[in-house]
Amino acid sequence: MMIRKLLGLAIVCALSSSCGVDNQGGSSEYNLIDEVQAALPPASFGDYWYQGKAEITSYTLKQARYGEIHDGHAVLIFVTEDFSASKQVKLDNPQEAGDDVVKILKLNATRKFNTGIYPYSIMGSVYSPIDRVRYPHPLKINMSAQ
Repeated sequence: MMIRKLLGLAIVCALSSSCGVDNQGGSSEYNLIDEVQAALPPASFGDYWYQGKAEITSYTLKQARYGEIHDGHAVLIFVTEDFSASKQVKLDNPQEAGDDVVKILKLNATRKFNTGIYPYSIMGSVYSPIDRVRYPHPLKINMSAQ
């Protein structure tokens, strides 16, 4: 259940960075306090995610490629890290970075499958800030394919 929520959060963050909402003349009230509270993680978030551990799940994959379905393996890895907003990398010494430190929840999603021609390895990463009030969008999104 936690994985679905986190995956949903990562997808929403990634999609919301390219979408805008124009709320003109609507009848609903805009309440900034409710929006800020909704963007904050629950109080128990740190108890689970700041233990220095990652959450790893693996799946059997059925991947379409070249008009056929290929068997493979998919893995999702969630971990929190201290991230440099200016350098866009993980910080080894966050205590020395000052205001440049951003706590993030990183998702690494991998897919590996063989088409019979050659093996594929695809990885996507989303770096989502924990503080969605100050940083409402992912700070970095990567994708690589081999």
